[in-house]
Amino acid sequence: MFVHIGYKAMKSFKLIFISFLFLVLINPLFSQVEYFNKIYTQNLASAAYAVIEKDSFYYVGGTLLGSTKSFYSQVYISKINKQGDLISSKSWGDCNKNHIIGWTTPMITTSDNGFVMIGGIQDTSSLWPAFLMKFDANCDSVWERKFYDTISTYIYNYIAFHSIKETYDRGFIIVGEIKATHQYDNDIFLLKTDSLGNTEWYKTYGYIATIDRGFSVIQTPDSGYVISGDSWHAGMEYATDAYLVKTDKYGNVIWDKFLGGQYSDHLAYVALSFDSNYIVGYSYAYEENPPVNAKHTISVIKITPSKQILWGKIYKVRLENNITNIYELNDHNIVIVGMSTVADTINNTGGFRGFIMKLNEYGDSLWYRDYSYLKNPVDGDHHYLWDIKPTSDGGFIACGSYKNYYIPTNEAAWIVKTDSLGCDTPGCNTIGINEYPDLNISDIIVYPNPAYQYINIEIKKSCFKPVYFELFDCYGRRVKEQKITKPTQTISLEGINDGMYFYRVRSKSRVLAKDKLLVIR
Repeated sequence: MFVHIGYKAMKSFKLIFISFLFLVLINPLFSQVEYFNKIYTQNLASAAYAVIEKDSFYYVGGTLLGSTKSFYSQVYISKINKQGDLISSKSWGDCNKNHIIGWTTPMITTSDNGFVMIGGIQDTSSLWPAFLMKFDANCDSVWERKFYDTISTYIYNYIAFHSIKETYDRGFIIVGEIKATHQYDNDIFLLKTDSLGNTEWYKTYGYIATIDRGFSVIQTPDSGYVISGDSWHAGMEYATDAYLVKTDKYGNVIWDKFLGGQYSDHLAYVALSFDSNYIVGYSYAYEENPPVNAKHTISVIKITPSKQILWGKIYKVRLENNITNIYELNDHNIVIVGMSTVADTINNTGGFRGFIMKLNEYGDSLWYRDYSYLKNPVDGDHHYLWDIKPTSDGGFIACGSYKNYYIPTNEAAWIVKTDSLGCDTPGCNTIGINEYPDLNISDIIVYPNPAYQYINIEIKKSCFKPVYFELFDCYGRRVKEQKITKPTQTISLEGINDGMYFYRVRSKSRVLAKDKLLVIR
């Protein structure tokens, strides 16, 4: 049968179909934010050190105590839904041994949609190896590699892995620490493997009679690496410094740098910035009166591949703040996670709280929040946050552990899900000013690309606040900056050599558009 559909009916059907398609496509952009703040007590004790969002779930990696035996802890991966409900959990570990997950980014997703995890194994012997484990997308173990200390001559063979990243060739770069030749002598250990965990090369870094540890590592655009951690001189007052090491792609040292002041600072953590520079966060000691431990606060610097500090800031928020990780977000803002000491002298209570702090790309503070599992924490409550990731709904998810040391309760894994302002409950949002409520990325056009002598910047909607165009080379150096004063503006590329560049259009505090630009003469 042939059915004739009139023009008006066809037009109405087309409008309905387009409207339906628009709703389907735009719905994920306005998905509802989920909030939760939960602990997980299915084991005798547990702690979470890594969290990842994948396939509409959160995957948490950590260490758990599954038995009252003194040497028996395991590592685990738990799958949690968007409401914070535990879906499944799998654990691994040999009997009569402690399996301990690494400290900073010890679990990541891989290019084949699986996971890798690193950590250390402790038993009653003098052999303390490290491990690298590979899992498929269902968290089933695929292979495991163990690494033993064959370098040091000390009585104990000790090696520990703390942080891992997948490299450009789909292998892995792992940083940690290894025992050196003396009692108070550790070296940073850097290991490069292929995609199957087979060793390609390894290097050690540090000084004689110092405890040098690596806790964070990134691969840089030149295929080299930057390691961050700390260096401690045993027996000396004010002896600890945050520590950076820059290497080439084979692990050979290009430079190293100590960060901090005159007192004992704590660990440094590093992230790669969009412009190929490095963002480093560490716990800066602002006061120290021995034998009392130093008081620390948050410090963040931005440093170039040539070791030049572009900016550095110190934020004194609480009596004590210690950083445990740092990330740069897709909008170039920076998020920090850690723990703070909170003392309530009126109610005579105190303990540790987790904290999240967000900065803009210039290091200006946007917001800071403390977190606790209980709405009204009691004396002895210790909350630790170790890792944080941005989530697809625009918020954040952070993980750590909770325990009260004055009440006979076991340590529990702790997960906090927030919105974009760090709120873990609806309604806590602070009122802010949106500079460009109607200006989206699609309203900004940069053309032609590839470019020859000039480019045009076109802003489709009226804008009454300053907008800037910036151009960066492949080393992160800003080679062009110009203020946009007209809806369509031409920018000369005179003096710009052939090659691939990165551009962005920004306000004073927000990136409005960014992409690559190819210049061809």
